[in-house]
Amino acid sequence: YSKDYFAEHYEEMARLFRQAYDAAESDDERERIVMTSVHMHFLGLSATYESNYVNGTEEQRNTYKERYAQLWKYYKDNAYDEDTNPNGIKGYVAGSGTAQFDNFPSLPNPVMCPMDWMFKGGFDGRSGTWTWEVTQ
Repeated sequence: YSKDYFAEHYEEMARLFRQAYDAAESDDERERIVMTSVHMHFLGLSATYESNYVNGTEEQRNTYKERYAQLWKYYKDNAYDEDTNPNGIKGYVAGSGTAQFDNFPSLPNPVMCPMDWMFKGGFDGRSGTWTWEVTQ
């Protein structure tokens, strides 16, 4: 995964998913589009945290906060606890492969880099480095 690629193309990707959602013909299609877009938003928000939230304009920060709150709610509503998770992994989230969110915030505020949900210090905004395994 390329942080730069997601930062550069996040708005375009978000626009395409909005268009697909608007063109969907059923609730089932809309639900699948939302579920498919979650990973894109997770990486897009992680890649643009510094530029759009920390250092962004008021409009960029408001858009970021809105998307962040939607992403947080999706993960909160779809997270398994240890008793219901088929793999017994605390913090495992449906649709996230094997992602484990050890640092998932209990509330959507304060806003943080979504990458930090997975690992403390998982993303260093100053250096632009993600310290995570591609297989994670």
